[in-house]
Amino acid sequence: MLLAAIVLAAVLRGLPLLAPPLGVELDAAYPRSAVRAVVERDWKPLAPVHGALLPDLLRALTTLGYGAGHVSGRYAERVDLLADFVRDPLPFVVLGRVVIVVVSLVGVCLTALLAARLGGPLAAPAAAVLLATSYIHVRESLHVWPDAIAATCAVATVLAALVHLERATLCTALVLGASAGLALAGKYALVPLAIPVALALVLGGEARLRHLVTACTVALVVFLGTSPYVVFDWAMVTLQMRIQAMGSFAPGGPSQIAWPTLLRITLGIGPLVLAILGVVASIERRGRAAVVAAAFPLAYLAMLARANPYARYFAIAAPFVAAFGGAGAVAIAERMAPRRVGLVVALVVAVASAVPLHQSWQHVALLRRADTRVLAGEWLAANVEPGSAVTLPNIVPYANPVVAPNAFILRLEYPSWQPALAARGLPDPARSSYRTRYQGMLGNYDGGFVPQDPVVVTAEHPAANTALATPAVNVARLRAAGYRIAVRFEGVPDPPPRGLLYDPQDADYAPLQGAEHLPHPGPTLTIWRAP
Repeated sequence: MLLAAIVLAAVLRGLPLLAPPLGVELDAAYPRSAVRAVVERDWKPLAPVHGALLPDLLRALTTLGYGAGHVSGRYAERVDLLADFVRDPLPFVVLGRVVIVVVSLVGVCLTALLAARLGGPLAAPAAAVLLATSYIHVRESLHVWPDAIAATCAVATVLAALVHLERATLCTALVLGASAGLALAGKYALVPLAIPVALALVLGGEARLRHLVTACTVALVVFLGTSPYVVFDWAMVTLQMRIQAMGSFAPGGPSQIAWPTLLRITLGIGPLVLAILGVVASIERRGRAAVVAAAFPLAYLAMLARANPYARYFAIAAPFVAAFGGAGAVAIAERMAPRRVGLVVALVVAVASAVPLHQSWQHVALLRRADTRVLAGEWLAANVEPGSAVTLPNIVPYANPVVAPNAFILRLEYPSWQPALAARGLPDPARSSYRTRYQGMLGNYDGGFVPQDPVVVTAEHPAANTALATPAVNVARLRAAGYRIAVRFEGVPDPPPRGLLYDPQDADYAPLQGAEHLPHPGPTLTIWRAP
């Protein structure tokens, strides 16, 4: 059952692996940052406030790729690596996706080990199934973003704390400190891990003070070793943390989703009920170990309760819900049918994971369909001559067709390297690199917009990122000027189907709920031709 759970987890997370990249924040930002770090010869993370572990991993792997390319003769200079990324970002994005998926699968295995310590051997495969099918864990395993890595770091640290609690030695203190340091480098929001770490160090063994000093020292060294820019660029880190706190903890923040709804969608009612039962049963069975294991998820969820959280933040709690859920399933089975414990555990887990599995599969199935931004980009490449003038919806790319970057975009994104890229034939005149105008930037649209290019693209979405939707007055001016619709790629019907729900804070056109109602991910894009 454990092996089957790991295979199921790999299938759900691996199916969209080769989907075309969109170039947006949750997709290509970290791979692009890793390439730039190699070219610019530094290790500066994309955003220090998000932690350095993911950028460090991608930076190291991208460095190895550059080294192999340099030895083989593919890359004469570092900027050749950047030119490769500009021509085709897919291999670099796939590398990021593979890193996230592999770390997520490690998280499934570690969660099974944690569950075995809390509820016995049968709890391990039960927990693995619950995490393999966990909707929010599947969703964040498909984003090249730190939350899935942070989830694995959190469960690894709590597992290390339980090992130290059981047999406190200098070695277990070293491992615990290193795990805590890496976890904090993975995401600063894992600060509540200090509670189980401290409990394990204080309650475990006799050499408490020496172990405490050792673990804290190692944690600090590992954290600073992986996150040196916390020291080198302290002003930027504190500024970003203040901005993040203002968005996450300000009263009346942007989140419109009630907490019970968020918990139901992200973690699932069935797994949560099993986890609550599992906490009680584990405390009866394992005492201090269960208290230490429960300390982090309870503190973390309490922290989120005071915030306006992104849905993806709940992925960090998912392994603990699964681990305690596995223990809860065993406790139910032992009371209901002590002679058929394995069978009852399987049935209980099947019932609890049915809805999350359905959500996860619908989400994966949606991501395997072509995004409207990719479809619109392919249509432009096939029907509009390279170098033509095209008006796009927004200078922020979330609502735009995926097209090859032109000279303006290259100057904007790579100002220092634009001459070197030009010397390497970028933008490539043979590809559909258009002369672009933009109707707006974020929610600021030009009130005096007058259509003048042969091709104009408009974007609309009735539920997600509505600030990036093309104003109705722009569409009216297109019609008044005689523009005709050449093609339309529908992302979501308007009005939205009942039950469709998006995270209002996230720049993501895949819904939290209701993916089965959508023909494609992405905004609805309409391509207009001049008369």
